[in-house]
Amino acid sequence: MNILRLDDSDLVPVDYGDLLDKILEVLRGKNPFSVSGDRRRLLIDIDAVAAQISSLNVRPPLGGFERFAHSATVHFTPELETQFGTQIRQIRQYLRQHLASVVGGNDAIENFVASLIEPLESRSFQGNGTDLGFKYDFTKPSPILAKKKLTLQRPNTVGTTAILKLHKLTIAVRDSDIFQQQLKEGLENYIDENADTESDKQELHRLLNELVKDENSDFHKLLKLVDKETLGKLKKEAKITYLEYLLEHIRTSSTDSVGIIYLEDLIRRIRLLEAYIGDRTKEDGYYNVNYAGVTVNYQDMFSRAEVLDALPIIPIVAGYLGETTDTHLSERKYIFGLKLKFGNEVQARGGKPVFDYNLNLLNPESEEHKAELADGYTSETFIRKVLKIALLYYFVFASHSNPLAPDYNPESELTYDPKQRFETVISVLRGSDEEKKKGIFRGIKRGLTEYNVAVKINRLKQLLKDFIDRQTILPSRTEPRHISVKRGILQDIDNAVTTGRFFNDVLQRNPKESLQYIAVEQSSINETAICQLPVTITIEDVRYFPTDEFQNFSIEYNIKDIDTLPVMWVPETLMSVYSNSFSEQYKLLLFRYNNKRLDSQDGLKPDAAFVYKFAVSLLSYICLEILLNKAKK
Repeated sequence: MNILRLDDSDLVPVDYGDLLDKILEVLRGKNPFSVSGDRRRLLIDIDAVAAQISSLNVRPPLGGFERFAHSATVHFTPELETQFGTQIRQIRQYLRQHLASVVGGNDAIENFVASLIEPLESRSFQGNGTDLGFKYDFTKPSPILAKKKLTLQRPNTVGTTAILKLHKLTIAVRDSDIFQQQLKEGLENYIDENADTESDKQELHRLLNELVKDENSDFHKLLKLVDKETLGKLKKEAKITYLEYLLEHIRTSSTDSVGIIYLEDLIRRIRLLEAYIGDRTKEDGYYNVNYAGVTVNYQDMFSRAEVLDALPIIPIVAGYLGETTDTHLSERKYIFGLKLKFGNEVQARGGKPVFDYNLNLLNPESEEHKAELADGYTSETFIRKVLKIALLYYFVFASHSNPLAPDYNPESELTYDPKQRFETVISVLRGSDEEKKKGIFRGIKRGLTEYNVAVKINRLKQLLKDFIDRQTILPSRTEPRHISVKRGILQDIDNAVTTGRFFNDVLQRNPKESLQYIAVEQSSINETAICQLPVTITIEDVRYFPTDEFQNFSIEYNIKDIDTLPVMWVPETLMSVYSNSFSEQYKLLLFRYNNKRLDSQDGLKPDAAFVYKFAVSLLSYICLEILLNKAKK
């Protein structure tokens, strides 16, 4: 059963009013439209308009919420929503007036747009498809294609092997419909156990009842957080459970004892990392680390589902296959596919293996590290990534055992304690000595390289690939877990009495940071939890087998009654290519722009770059909307 509901999702509100006013101010005196001499091309200079807007003093749309949000879109207060719509309509009106002034009046826009449109069947778009341009060989016949029917039922024929295989993940959350009552009861127990006097108990129970009634209270923010955001934590737990599932079956079928140790050690170290991050006995600020002026809380960072994806070998939860709700069993199921990341090359970054690529980012001496730090627009994201890699790679890969050493003992990997040794690292990362931090990063990179960690990764990769290629169908496995809301999210009882607030400030300030107080744990009673939700994680090995049913077919292009209006965004540095291959051959819309404006070294500063990109995106979209709405149907 699917449910549609209205929800604010605790999004950060935005106010684009001043930015839109600045766009209107520039548009009053600047017409971005012009027509080529032969009237075959409409030239739209949004770049110059956006550049002028970016030079103005624009109030940030996030205002005082800027430090609380990584991203924001169009979450408005009611009055700002009305204002936003009014300003967008005014911008549209200015652009339409400017367009009409260059094509010969408002009624002429439709005729001008119609003159630019050509059918896809026309000679303008017919060719061999080998030259730069919009020509393509639409008459080229397709090869003979075939499709075959598959079945989940294994045929009786001896030797039949599966054509497709899928490891399916099902996450089932039970009792979600009574979670509100469980949370309330947990808070009531907290009050009864910790309040000093009977009058304090009565007052706190009264405040709790008011919170439960107020759907905008922190109580309901926590309910929404558990309902919507804990799926990511469950996915992370499912990744580790999947590795354990594979280890269980590899142990009984593989003779690669060294590879098995590496898989066991990977699981062990990820579990150690989870325990380290979830340690609530650490003092306030223990997990706050910083580098190059950016502060990160490791508990908050490592509470996210995707944090393990930076590892070279890790399961990936992919392919959303469905969601079902069983109201009778009070159970909600989420179904996904599972696949394995095998440490392949990062093609967008020169083809380096992901392990080498991330170590290179970590290395303060690398050109990539220096360039990213100098890029004011992306440096914060990069610094967060560096701090993440430092903790993740240290915990998972640090070792005193070299697999290429003559006296190497693979069993020694299972006794290495990264937690104890990381204390030295985190104490430096909490401090203010930037050179020491760079020394830490260099040391991690040097140690993982000198101890030939890549050799272990490749051995583990081969073990897993060999196992996945086997035809044996694995039995399903279901693991029980609990979603636990930790008491660390609560105010001290005396503060609750004084302030009338039960929850820490972080829940009100940025609810997603409160994920650090929500854990997915082994199925057992946890006395440090306010309440718990039962969960099961099921992994199934699904195979598709061939049948005798198949069909041959061919395909061809159907380009009849398809009208075409090419739109091009061309950087200044490639205008000669445009002139040689496009300007005389096609009717089109041309957005020409200066591609140096966003250079990390000499381009716009971050705030101006945001304004520039916002203006380019918004004005380009509105221009296209005006033109296409005026196209004859």
